[in-house]
Amino acid sequence: MSNAQKLYVLDQTRVIENKQDNFYINKPFNVFYRAVPNLDERVEYKTSKDLIDVVKRDSTEIKELYEIKDMNDLIRFELLKFVSSDIEFKECENCHQYFIPVNRKDEIYCNRPIKGTEKTCKDVGAMNRHKEKAGDIPGEKEYWRVYKRYKYKADRKIISKSEFNQWNYMALELKQECAEGEITVDDMLKRIEVFENRKKVGKK
Repeated sequence: MSNAQKLYVLDQTRVIENKQDNFYINKPFNVFYRAVPNLDERVEYKTSKDLIDVVKRDSTEIKELYEIKDMNDLIRFELLKFVSSDIEFKECENCHQYFIPVNRKDEIYCNRPIKGTEKTCKDVGAMNRHKEKAGDIPGEKEYWRVYKRYKYKADRKIISKSEFNQWNYMALELKQECAEGEITVDDMLKRIEVFENRKKVGKK
């Protein structure tokens, strides 16, 4: 169902089951129109052509305005505008709060920050999907395990950045071969674990 259909059913259910009046529907707003920039209504235009000339000359925009009397009206107005635009909202699969997809309609994680971390639900969701995917691809988990060790060595200058980048280029090619079944996981590990004995200068 569309958002408008859902709201209609919700409001009619109030009437059918709870014997209450409609809250969202059957309550029209007073609507009026105003020229922007304002045309001086005290000026007496001789003909409609005079008025048309002014509107065209000043690029006058006509705004639709609604009369909002109280907070209930404001809430009802905002919701009805939201519904009429047919904006889709979803439940985040990580925090289970509702959100509006920004980039793609098939988004399943929101951008809310996770308390106590600098990550968002989308960040965590991406990592979880990667872990699930890694479990199905031969060599994927093993590659990332070695990658993290060597990234640590590069950050601590146990190996140079250049060495790490060259290693990663080679390791990615072998990971792809492993995923395609051209080599085994053991073969891949033997060829990518090249810095296992490298230690920081001064350490034995």
